[in-house]
Amino acid sequence: MPNENVKKIDQSRYVKAGTSVPVDHVLTPGGYRHKSQVHYVASGYTVSRKAGTKQPPRATRSLGVPLLGSGWITCASWTNTTGQPITLFSSSWVVPPAPATQSGQTIFIFNSLTDIAQDDIVQPVLQWGVGAPGGGNYWAVANWYVAPDGSAYYSKLAQVQEGDVVVGKIALTNQSVGSFSYQAEFVGILQTILKVPNVSELSVATETLEAYQISACSDYPDTSATSMSSIDLQTGGSPAPLIWVATNKVVDCGQQTNIVSNANPGGQVDLVY
Repeated sequence: MPNENVKKIDQSRYVKAGTSVPVDHVLTPGGYRHKSQVHYVASGYTVSRKAGTKQPPRATRSLGVPLLGSGWITCASWTNTTGQPITLFSSSWVVPPAPATQSGQTIFIFNSLTDIAQDDIVQPVLQWGVGAPGGGNYWAVANWYVAPDGSAYYSKLAQVQEGDVVVGKIALTNQSVGSFSYQAEFVGILQTILKVPNVSELSVATETLEAYQISACSDYPDTSATSMSSIDLQTGGSPAPLIWVATNKVVDCGQQTNIVSNANPGGQVDLVY
């Protein structure tokens, strides 16, 4: 059963020696950000951000040259051109085995919706390691929203167990001219629900593996792949004509995305370690 009382852990203890992550930065899906830009949203509350023009995020210091690649590692994406907004996107996956080695790494596995510019993103995230919400050498889930101004918002972090089936779901909850509201959740883990009102239309769907501080290939989950399955993506309330496109940004351990099935509903995308 999920443990919804995960303690926050000092992330600085998990940063490898020789790197230069400043102590006032925390890790989010999307990289290290100044802690003033990262906000916890308690259950029952809604993301609230100041309206205004897009601003560049605060600069982060270099991590130096990592032993292995970091950031978005591999993903599948689909861009909505149907003329109807995405109204539902859900994916199911099994929480994988723990990595065989521990190097202070953080791994994010998620489905997401972003805007066309890919700087406005809502994502239900499975996390190994330490991020802004806390964490450690275990798996946990939280929902995230990262805004174009660089601000990041997250829900409560809830611990899950290897072998658990998690379902990440993003639903359009309201729409007006030029404004869209979404809700991200892990089905059945109510304390992690994140409500995101009045943002740009999110038109790009992804299934993504993201990682930081990877020192060896054995720092990835101790399995060959994670299957993002039972995919259900709807536009205007009807199944969308999915054709996933794989992007393999980092392949130093053979990472890749395999499109197993474009079926909708019921498709599958494998994130290979």
